[in-house]
Amino acid sequence: MLSTVFITFSLALALHWVPGFNNLPIVIDERITSDAIAFTFYANFDKAMAGLFLCAYFYSNKKALKADSNKVSRLNVKQPIFIIIATVLASLTIALMLGLVSFNPKVPNFWLAFIAINLLFTCVAEEALFRGLLQTKLSQISFSTTNSDNDSCSVCFDTFCWRI
Repeated sequence: MLSTVFITFSLALALHWVPGFNNLPIVIDERITSDAIAFTFYANFDKAMAGLFLCAYFYSNKKALKADSNKVSRLNVKQPIFIIIATVLASLTIALMLGLVSFNPKVPNFWLAFIAINLLFTCVAEEALFRGLLQTKLSQISFSTTNSDNDSCSVCFDTFCWRI
């Protein structure tokens, strides 16, 4: 019951449904290059609070964070790293060849704020919700020895973060 309240309230905070938050604008309608679309960036304190609430919930419920010893296997990082690098290179090459993007490296003046806010606000909230809470709950109700809870969590994450 308590986890349902935390999920609901944290989701409402992350989706900016809770009134009373006036998020700080960091960048407003800035064009990094002449042909780029306008970029606006806010420090979403309500999303950061959602992540902090979920982290507090996990800290108070430490047994939910412990991995099941039956499901732990040896980690092989060579193949995933190769797949990630190959996917990124293939995607960028195809996008360049199709003319969807152009190579124009730059470092905007707000790069440090962008990195800090994305890591501390966005990543903490999303990891706490999807990996910490949702994946933990799915693994507790999953009776399969496969990674079906990881796959289900990935689908939920992709659906939540996908924008048209």
